[in-house]
Amino acid sequence: MMLHRLMDHVRAQNWLAVVLDFAIVVFGVYIGIALGNWNAAQEEAAREASILERLQDDFAQLEYRDGYAAATAEQGFRGAHSFIRAIEDGTVSQYAEAVASGQYDPQLLLDMMQAVLSVQPPNGPSATYTEIVSSGQVSLLEDSELRNMLAIYDSSQQQYQDVSDSMRELSHEIVLPLWMAGTFADTVGEDGTVQMGGLADYDFAALAEEPEMFTALQSARRIMGTHYQYTERLASLSQQISMRLEEATGEPPTDYLTAMRESRETYRARAAEMSAAPEADSPEGDAAEGDRQETCDAAGDGPGAPESVPDRAPGEAEEEIPGEAPDGAP
Repeated sequence: MMLHRLMDHVRAQNWLAVVLDFAIVVFGVYIGIALGNWNAAQEEAAREASILERLQDDFAQLEYRDGYAAATAEQGFRGAHSFIRAIEDGTVSQYAEAVASGQYDPQLLLDMMQAVLSVQPPNGPSATYTEIVSSGQVSLLEDSELRNMLAIYDSSQQQYQDVSDSMRELSHEIVLPLWMAGTFADTVGEDGTVQMGGLADYDFAALAEEPEMFTALQSARRIMGTHYQYTERLASLSQQISMRLEEATGEPPTDYLTAMRESRETYRARAAEMSAAPEADSPEGDAAEGDRQETCDAAGDGPGAPESVPDRAPGEAEEEIPGEAPDGAP
């Protein structure tokens, strides 16, 4: 109809009406395109907001798990280092006496050895990030720095996966003498399901009596040190991403995540305590303890995880965590 009226005005040489009709057509097309673009932008913004919320949920879990994994790896490194020093200076044979006399907590020794034997697989990657990469939706994230951080985290997870596979295999082969000296609280449920328990008892005297134990501890220290380097990097990356996502969504961190962040420094004191083996009643005992603490602090001075960490974050399915015997325990 607009075209028919425009032609009538041209035949009548009513040029003012022609200009007005043409302007109306152009304006209508412009408005239509603008509305279409606005609707598309709104849809993209809604999709981006949904992706950001899902990423925040993913990285809240990953930050929690990565921080815990880094703390366990550091604790394992410190534990192996402490046992090696105790063997070298001859104080390892006095562990039993220190425990019996109440000078040392037996559970602390068990925790130290449990950490030495705990090699956990990577926690990632983010399911949401994997999905948006495969579907080509990464460009929906306007924050280029966030996109870069997500890509670095994903590649770091893959690198750690490759290293972890070989390290876990080495852990179960080279460190076997350490496993053989332990007694684990494994149980069988009424339905026949085997429940893998933590370290219940350990023959610490064997550390001083059997030479292969020293070699196994040296290997364990190297393995746990490697794990700590990777897990601490992942923990740092996941925390940075998690905090950036909180800014993007305007949603504060969950209570348990806030508690974990606040307690990571506190855990370092616990890790340092676990790296200090009981000393003999000798003139150089105090000096030896100070030297050992200084060495351990220098060897592994990184942030840890909560001193007391629940088995899983709220809403998560139950899974194996450090403190329970890893797969393949004797």
